[in-house]
Amino acid sequence: MNRTLATAAVIAVLMLIFGIIKPNYLSTVSLLTMLRTLSYPGIIAIGVALCLMGGTMDLSVGAVAGLSATISATMMVKGLPVIPSLAAGVASGVFVGWVNSLLVLKLKLTTFIATIGMMFMLRGVIYFISRGYYIYPLPEVISKYGQARPLGISWSFIFFVILLVIAQYMLSKTVWGLTVKATGSDREVAFFTEVNVDRVQTQLHILSGTLAAIAGLFIMAKIGGGQPTIGTGIELTVIAACAIGGVSLFGYEGSMAAVFLGLLFIQVVIAGAITSGINPYLQPTVMGIIMIVAMIFDARESDGIFFRRSV
Repeated sequence: MNRTLATAAVIAVLMLIFGIIKPNYLSTVSLLTMLRTLSYPGIIAIGVALCLMGGTMDLSVGAVAGLSATISATMMVKGLPVIPSLAAGVASGVFVGWVNSLLVLKLKLTTFIATIGMMFMLRGVIYFISRGYYIYPLPEVISKYGQARPLGISWSFIFFVILLVIAQYMLSKTVWGLTVKATGSDREVAFFTEVNVDRVQTQLHILSGTLAAIAGLFIMAKIGGGQPTIGTGIELTVIAACAIGGVSLFGYEGSMAAVFLGLLFIQVVIAGAITSGINPYLQPTVMGIIMIVAMIFDARESDGIFFRRSV
């Protein structure tokens, strides 16, 4: 049984267990809430998963989401039109993604150092712009859109599902998807087979930044303002979801189904912990344990990169 099927089986078992403990856990309201909640990290996870499959990584996504929301909210509060304000938020994600690609591909920094350094820089920019305050009120149309419940879920979840389908199609049915996986499988081999590795990874970083910015705007619309803490820690949730679902952190392996299942697994565990009365302060501990276990399996399936002995 591969990782994706195993994750699906574990999710089913956990939902059954939590449903027995608390019958309202499996209520329609509870399930729809889980789907709405996973859509925000889900939009970001698509970009991060594609980066991982293409042999790179982006840990700045949470800060990009916060930056996008802060810029857009500030512009709207100052009286600028909604569309240009939202466009500026998305543009900030495009720009950060492009800068990340320059740091990695031109300055030869590791993706970890480049993107986590970017994360800290952006958090400083966010607090400089917002002065640490909640930015509101936003135009009524923003809150109305963020609180809407089409089909009982949310626009963010509908956008997430559409994006998921498109991303899977691009991965499995297009030349671009093949070049992404080729780059993630072996950069040197991809280069010698005339794949423009730098261009592919630049596209992936820009895509990751763009999707993180869009997710930030959805969160902003949901809460009705620009909160400087938007996106804090979401990069770890996204990485955990990818690892749990079966997207290899070492390149090439993965699918959008794996991304969705990883996200669903996290939401099932968090919602189960809440309904079961588990101390909320222990939830990060539980997620940390789950992520470590997922990483162990991922490392063993990826030639044991974390287990090589020095000679």
